[in-house]
Amino acid sequence: MQKACAEKNRIFIFILLCLIPIFNYAQSANDTSIRRQSMIFDQFIEGKVLFKSGAISEAPLNYLSTDQSILFKKEGVIYTLTELNSIDTIYISGRKFVPINNLVYEVVDDNGKVALVVTYKSRLKPLIATVDHTGSSKQSVNVVSNTVSDVYLTRLYKGNYTVEIVKYYWLKNYTKVTRANRLKDFLNTFKESAHSAIVNFEKTNHINYSVESDIIKLLKFCNSN
Repeated sequence: MQKACAEKNRIFIFILLCLIPIFNYAQSANDTSIRRQSMIFDQFIEGKVLFKSGAISEAPLNYLSTDQSILFKKEGVIYTLTELNSIDTIYISGRKFVPINNLVYEVVDDNGKVALVVTYKSRLKPLIATVDHTGSSKQSVNVVSNTVSDVYLTRLYKGNYTVEIVKYYWLKNYTKVTRANRLKDFLNTFKESAHSAIVNFEKTNHINYSVESDIIKLLKFCNSN
Protein backbone atom coordinates (compact mmCIF):
# COMPACT_ATOMS: atom_id res chain seq x y z
CA MET A 1 0.00 0.00 0.00
CA GLN A 2 2.77 2.43 0.95
CA LYS A 3 4.67 1.49 -2.18
CA ALA A 4 1.59 2.22 -4.32
CA CYS A 5 1.09 5.61 -2.62
CA ALA A 6 4.75 6.53 -3.15
CA GLU A 7 4.46 5.62 -6.81
CA LYS A 8 1.34 7.79 -7.18
CA ASN A 9 3.16 10.71 -5.53
CA ARG A 10 6.07 10.38 -7.95
CA ILE A 11 3.68 10.36 -10.91
CA PHE A 12 1.86 13.44 -9.56
CA ILE A 13 5.13 15.35 -9.09
CA PHE A 14 6.26 14.43 -12.61
CA ILE A 15 2.97 15.66 -14.14
CA LEU A 16 3.15 18.88 -12.09
CA LEU A 17 6.68 19.61 -13.30
CA CYS A 18 5.59 19.06 -16.90
CA LEU A 19 2.69 21.46 -16.51
CA ILE A 20 4.73 24.28 -14.99
CA PRO A 21 8.22 24.07 -16.57
CA ILE A 22 8.77 27.79 -16.03
CA PHE A 23 9.48 27.09 -12.35
CA ASN A 24 12.37 24.82 -13.31
CA TYR A 25 14.15 27.65 -15.10
CA ALA A 26 14.44 30.34 -12.47
CA GLN A 27 16.53 31.91 -9.80
CA SER A 28 15.40 34.15 -6.96
CA ALA A 29 15.75 37.88 -7.71
CA ASN A 30 16.52 40.64 -5.22
CA ASP A 31 13.47 42.86 -4.78
CA THR A 32 14.98 46.32 -4.31
CA SER A 33 13.38 49.72 -4.88
CA ILE A 34 15.47 50.58 -7.93
CA ARG A 35 14.74 47.18 -9.49
CA ARG A 36 11.01 47.72 -9.02
CA GLN A 37 11.32 51.14 -10.65
CA SER A 38 13.24 49.57 -13.54
CA MET A 39 10.44 47.22 -14.62
CA ILE A 40 8.70 48.36 -17.79
CA PHE A 41 5.22 47.37 -16.58
CA ASP A 42 3.75 49.04 -13.51
CA GLN A 43 2.82 45.65 -12.08
CA PHE A 44 3.28 41.96 -12.79
CA ILE A 45 0.88 40.92 -15.56
CA GLU A 46 -0.39 37.43 -16.33
CA GLY A 47 1.62 36.20 -19.29
CA LYS A 48 2.64 33.06 -21.14
CA VAL A 49 6.00 31.44 -21.80
CA LEU A 50 6.16 29.20 -24.87
CA PHE A 51 8.99 26.67 -24.70
CA LYS A 52 10.70 25.18 -27.75
CA SER A 53 9.43 21.80 -26.55
CA GLY A 54 5.88 23.03 -27.13
CA ALA A 55 5.07 23.35 -23.44
CA ILE A 56 3.34 26.54 -22.26
CA SER A 57 3.52 28.05 -18.77
CA GLU A 58 1.47 30.91 -17.38
CA ALA A 59 2.59 33.24 -14.58
CA PRO A 60 2.62 36.94 -13.60
CA LEU A 61 5.49 38.40 -15.66
CA ASN A 62 7.46 41.63 -16.01
CA TYR A 63 10.51 42.87 -17.97
CA LEU A 64 13.52 44.15 -16.02
CA SER A 65 15.38 46.89 -17.89
CA THR A 66 18.53 46.72 -15.74
CA ASP A 67 19.62 43.46 -17.37
CA GLN A 68 17.03 42.78 -20.12
CA SER A 69 15.58 39.77 -18.31
CA ILE A 70 12.10 38.45 -17.57
CA LEU A 71 10.84 38.24 -13.98
CA PHE A 72 7.93 36.17 -12.72
CA LYS A 73 6.13 35.80 -9.41
CA LYS A 74 5.42 32.58 -7.58
CA GLU A 75 3.77 32.62 -4.16
CA GLY A 76 4.77 36.26 -3.62
CA VAL A 77 8.46 35.65 -4.44
CA ILE A 78 10.07 37.24 -7.52
CA TYR A 79 12.26 35.02 -9.71
CA THR A 80 14.35 35.60 -12.83
CA LEU A 81 13.55 33.38 -15.80
CA THR A 82 16.71 31.49 -16.80
CA GLU A 83 17.67 28.84 -19.37
CA LEU A 84 16.55 31.20 -22.12
CA ASN A 85 17.85 28.88 -24.83
CA SER A 86 14.91 26.56 -24.06
CA ILE A 87 12.33 29.34 -24.61
CA ASP A 88 10.75 30.29 -27.93
CA THR A 89 8.47 33.26 -27.14
CA ILE A 90 7.18 35.19 -24.13
CA TYR A 91 3.85 37.03 -24.20
CA ILE A 92 2.97 39.83 -21.77
CA SER A 93 -0.18 41.96 -22.11
CA GLY A 94 -0.47 41.29 -25.84
CA ARG A 95 3.19 42.09 -26.43
CA LYS A 96 5.71 39.60 -27.79
CA PHE A 97 9.23 39.05 -26.43
CA VAL A 98 11.96 36.69 -27.66
CA PRO A 99 15.28 35.61 -26.12
CA ILE A 100 18.37 36.16 -28.27
CA ASN A 101 21.89 35.44 -27.00
CA ASN A 102 20.78 35.42 -23.33
CA LEU A 103 18.97 38.78 -23.56
CA VAL A 104 15.23 39.34 -24.01
CA TYR A 105 14.03 41.61 -26.84
CA GLU A 106 10.53 42.90 -27.52
CA VAL A 107 9.36 42.28 -31.08
CA VAL A 108 8.06 45.55 -32.57
CA ASP A 109 7.66 44.52 -36.21
CA ASP A 110 8.30 41.08 -37.71
CA ASN A 111 6.38 41.27 -40.97
CA GLY A 112 9.45 40.79 -43.16
CA LYS A 113 12.68 38.84 -43.39
CA VAL A 114 14.35 41.33 -41.05
CA ALA A 115 12.48 42.20 -37.85
CA LEU A 116 12.63 45.26 -35.62
CA VAL A 117 13.19 44.42 -31.96
CA VAL A 118 13.74 46.53 -28.85
CA THR A 119 15.67 46.29 -25.61
CA TYR A 120 15.10 48.49 -22.59
CA LYS A 121 17.81 49.94 -20.37
CA SER A 122 17.41 51.94 -17.15
CA ARG A 123 19.53 54.83 -15.96
CA LEU A 124 19.44 57.02 -12.87
CA LYS A 125 19.12 60.76 -13.57
CA PRO A 126 18.77 63.82 -11.30
CA LEU A 127 15.49 65.71 -11.41
CA ILE A 128 15.67 69.06 -13.18
CA ALA A 129 14.41 72.05 -11.20
CA THR A 130 12.02 74.38 -13.07
CA VAL A 131 10.41 77.72 -12.23
CA ASP A 132 6.66 78.20 -12.77
CA HIS A 133 4.84 81.46 -13.60
CA THR A 134 4.65 82.43 -9.91
CA GLY A 135 8.41 82.23 -9.57
CA SER A 136 8.24 79.12 -7.38
CA SER A 137 10.86 76.49 -7.95
CA LYS A 138 9.67 72.93 -8.41
CA GLN A 139 10.88 69.63 -9.76
CA SER A 140 8.96 67.81 -12.45
CA VAL A 141 9.13 64.47 -14.18
CA ASN A 142 7.54 63.11 -17.34
CA VAL A 143 5.42 60.01 -16.85
CA VAL A 144 5.62 58.66 -20.37
CA SER A 145 7.53 59.90 -23.39
CA ASN A 146 7.77 57.94 -26.62
CA THR A 147 8.67 60.87 -28.85
CA VAL A 148 11.52 62.64 -27.07
CA SER A 149 14.80 60.87 -27.77
CA ASP A 150 14.47 57.14 -27.06
CA VAL A 151 12.97 57.62 -23.60
CA TYR A 152 10.15 55.17 -22.97
CA LEU A 153 9.29 55.80 -19.33
CA THR A 154 10.45 57.95 -16.44
CA ARG A 155 9.64 57.17 -12.80
CA LEU A 156 10.30 59.08 -9.60
CA TYR A 157 13.00 57.62 -7.42
CA LYS A 158 14.38 58.45 -3.98
CA GLY A 159 15.38 62.03 -3.27
CA ASN A 160 15.99 64.18 -6.33
CA TYR A 161 16.40 61.37 -8.85
CA THR A 162 14.38 59.49 -11.44
CA VAL A 163 14.78 56.11 -13.06
CA GLU A 164 14.64 56.66 -16.81
CA ILE A 165 13.91 53.67 -19.02
CA VAL A 166 15.32 54.01 -22.53
CA LYS A 167 14.48 52.05 -25.69
CA TYR A 168 17.17 50.74 -28.02
CA TYR A 169 16.19 49.57 -31.50
CA TRP A 170 17.76 46.57 -33.23
CA LEU A 171 17.49 44.80 -36.57
CA LYS A 172 17.05 41.04 -36.19
CA ASN A 173 18.06 38.90 -39.16
CA TYR A 174 17.51 35.32 -38.00
CA THR A 175 19.77 35.09 -34.90
CA LYS A 176 21.96 38.08 -35.84
CA VAL A 177 21.11 41.36 -34.12
CA THR A 178 22.54 44.78 -35.10
CA ARG A 179 21.73 48.33 -34.03
CA ALA A 180 19.07 50.32 -35.92
CA ASN A 181 19.96 53.91 -35.10
CA ARG A 182 21.37 55.22 -38.40
CA LEU A 183 21.15 54.73 -42.16
CA LYS A 184 24.43 52.80 -42.25
CA ASP A 185 22.94 50.10 -40.03
CA PHE A 186 20.22 49.44 -42.61
CA LEU A 187 22.64 49.52 -45.53
CA ASN A 188 24.85 46.97 -43.77
CA THR A 189 21.85 44.67 -43.27
CA PHE A 190 20.25 44.74 -46.72
CA LYS A 191 21.61 43.79 -50.14
CA GLU A 192 23.82 46.28 -51.95
CA SER A 193 21.57 46.43 -55.01
CA ALA A 194 18.87 48.09 -52.85
CA HIS A 195 21.16 50.69 -51.26
CA SER A 196 20.39 53.51 -53.68
CA ALA A 197 16.63 53.10 -53.24
CA ILE A 198 17.01 52.91 -49.44
CA VAL A 199 19.09 56.10 -49.33
CA ASN A 200 16.54 57.97 -51.45
CA PHE A 201 13.61 56.71 -49.36
CA GLU A 202 15.32 57.70 -46.11
CA LYS A 203 16.09 61.19 -47.40
CA THR A 204 12.66 61.79 -48.96
CA ASN A 205 10.77 60.66 -45.85
CA HIS A 206 13.07 62.47 -43.39
CA ILE A 207 13.48 59.37 -41.22
CA ASN A 208 14.04 60.15 -37.54
CA TYR A 209 15.79 57.23 -35.85
CA SER A 210 14.36 58.25 -32.48
CA VAL A 211 10.77 57.81 -33.71
CA GLU A 212 9.57 54.23 -33.76
CA SER A 213 7.03 54.72 -36.56
CA ASP A 214 9.76 56.19 -38.79
CA ILE A 215 12.05 53.21 -38.19
CA ILE A 216 9.21 50.79 -38.97
CA LYS A 217 8.41 52.71 -42.16
CA LEU A 218 12.03 52.46 -43.33
CA LEU A 219 12.24 48.78 -42.39
CA LYS A 220 9.09 47.91 -44.34
CA PHE A 221 10.55 49.62 -47.40
CA CYS A 222 13.86 47.78 -47.00
CA ASN A 223 12.15 44.41 -46.61
CA SER A 224 10.17 44.99 -49.80
CA ASN A 225 13.26 45.74 -51.92
